[in-house]
Amino acid sequence: MLGQEIINLFPTPIMTTDIDVVLEEEDINAFKNLEMVRYPIDNGSHSKDLNVIEPKQFSLLRSSILNHFYDYLDYLSVSKFDYDWFISSSWVNLHKPGDFSHRHFHTNSIISAIYYLDIPENSGNTIFELDEQDNRLHMPTVKLKFFEPNMYNSERVELKAITGNCVFFPSRLRHSVTKNKSDQNRYSIAMNFFFKGDTSDGQNRLELK
Repeated sequence: MLGQEIINLFPTPIMTTDIDVVLEEEDINAFKNLEMVRYPIDNGSHSKDLNVIEPKQFSLLRSSILNHFYDYLDYLSVSKFDYDWFISSSWVNLHKPGDFSHRHFHTNSIISAIYYLDIPENSGNTIFELDEQDNRLHMPTVKLKFFEPNMYNSERVELKAITGNCVFFPSRLRHSVTKNKSDQNRYSIAMNFFFKGDTSDGQNRLELK
């Protein structure tokens, strides 16, 4: 209406993008054939190797992901030059038919990413959710009725997982993966990013080397 303006305070930035590297079948199988271990609650598996995209074989994929990561930093106006950003860990997630990923966030990380390696139809989408203490229209103890979901009242968003896509998000953001309802295995690569450098603020000193 005339004279009214909605100001979006403190949004949570998520970036989705296509990764412009076509993996050969040999490379895809190299990820799929890694030794896997089941998660403690038996809802999926992850690679025993926690640095899966470091080998030279995957240098093009790693470079492409890092380039998009720097684009994400640009959107956030985070300096790429004051800090030495790096992928601190990367691992393959395997969800067999019936598997899913429980609600969680990534510790010891600033930014995280998911690269969708091989996502059959109906094998699971990524769900992002507000934490109880995050910004919302109302307190979590009150449930108002809304006639239409939007960015102001939604508490969870389902993001369709597409092979070859990658999503970047703050590591603190809680997320999960819906149940694999297909008859095929679902493969993705999760990554955490951290930095080296001096982020000191006055007497509050912090330098990571």
